[in-house]
Amino acid sequence: NPVTFPLGARNYVLKGRVPTTYSDGTQIQTDTTPSTWGNITAVTTGNLVVLTNPIVHMNSMTVNLDNGLTAFDPGQPSNTIAPANAYRLPFTKIRLSAGSDADVTVNSITVERTGISVDSNLTGIVLLDENGIQIGEARALNANHQAIIGEPFVIGAGTSRVLTIAGNLPSPSFVFVGHAVSLTVVSVNTAGADVIGPLPIIGATHTTNASLALGSATLRL
Repeated sequence: NPVTFPLGARNYVLKGRVPTTYSDGTQIQTDTTPSTWGNITAVTTGNLVVLTNPIVHMNSMTVNLDNGLTAFDPGQPSNTIAPANAYRLPFTKIRLSAGSDADVTVNSITVERTGISVDSNLTGIVLLDENGIQIGEARALNANHQAIIGEPFVIGAGTSRVLTIAGNLPSPSFVFVGHAVSLTVVSVNTAGADVIGPLPIIGATHTTNASLALGSATLRL
């Protein structure tokens, strides 16, 4: 995209995201060659500007996977029917791995309702642990179609956890039938630790249904 540099000398910082395929200890160095930049035009005069600067070598960096938190896609639930009154219906899974240097505290996870649907098809979004136990309270989607779910928990150094984002659906009269609903993990919020990995993570896409009857049970005392 076009970039306008203001008049005068200034320092600029080049930032980027390291691919998750890079292994620990990988050396990374970026270069740029100003003389190859094209279509450089002076804003005031409109004249073409020719740069003769040779290649510029930037700082070298080393990939360190021992610190922070890495998010992975562990495989997603199969697409299925999302019946009215469904409770804790699994949508998305995420694996979080702490580096070997220190424990990592995860404060919450931000998810976004995606797919061809409306927010009212979900009455609450919840975070579940490996045993299906709910972490924190169910949260409603906000005006940005997002919910911040979970409560603070710790992932021990060098260990991983696989968590599930699930949704609760309303009664049949409030379900928009035939909508394709999905929940996407957009960020993992930590107590200061860096998070790397292929975010966002998109889960299964479920189709809403208001006529499918869920199982029932009768308790006799």
